[in-house]
Amino acid sequence: MLSLAAAAARDAAIGAPLPEVWPSLSRAGIRIPRSQVTMICGQPNSGKSTFALALVAGMKVPTLFFSADTDEHTTKVRAVACLTGTPTHMVDSNFSLPDAASYYEEVLDELSDVWWCFDSAPTLKDIDLELRAYSELTGLVGPHVIVIDNLMDIASDDVNEWQAMRSNMKVLKYLARELNAAVIVLHHCGEGDETAAGFPPPRRSIQGKLSQLPALILTVANNPVTRKMLVACVKNRYGEADPTANTYVSLDADLSRMAITEPPPPTDRWSHVPWPTGPR
Repeated sequence: MLSLAAAAARDAAIGAPLPEVWPSLSRAGIRIPRSQVTMICGQPNSGKSTFALALVAGMKVPTLFFSADTDEHTTKVRAVACLTGTPTHMVDSNFSLPDAASYYEEVLDELSDVWWCFDSAPTLKDIDLELRAYSELTGLVGPHVIVIDNLMDIASDDVNEWQAMRSNMKVLKYLARELNAAVIVLHHCGEGDETAAGFPPPRRSIQGKLSQLPALILTVANNPVTRKMLVACVKNRYGEADPTANTYVSLDADLSRMAITEPPPPTDRWSHVPWPTGPR
């Protein structure tokens, strides 16, 4: 039991935002909150995993990354590309060369704050055991960030897939509160809606109707022609949001190098507008 004053003092620490990675997202009111669940959604091959990797690489805080959707070698290749700007196909080829492999291992030391689990179908019990092991090995109560890539890969005994995901989301919300961690969950959007190619999907396209629990939901889309990653905030308990995803932030993106970067500031008279709106 807490007084409101005591709760406010506690919340000042619990709700402290994580380090900024892309200033344009912050200007649009998008900050990843601690002690809450953030969901990053998109259609297949929209760049969700790349976005999550670039995010944790930029934050540089203690992180536990459940990479159920991507194996260990692919993750290493992508991480090296992200950190060096080298195309992934070149990194993949160079890993067979002793000198290059040794250099890449040094590069990966930059991600020493990020611990990985590559179980392809972890259960909630597995996630709990990994968190306990993380705490024992690091001496920390828990990581600042927990990434689940992705929600559909969490194994469950529930025969109803959507009910299982809803139950798993409730447990992840509990973990976020208990560990004062930002839990970032990657999830799919439906491919059959009317969203134009290269634009982020609206909130209604999130599979399984799972938009109730997350405090923040971002939908993303990669446009390889314009080399832009578009990020729409379709739910935000702490700021503005547009469930239609018609407003979005545009980041520079070259997914062949796993690079998502802040674009140069605009020079026209509309430079003060943080969220460009594009045609559908």
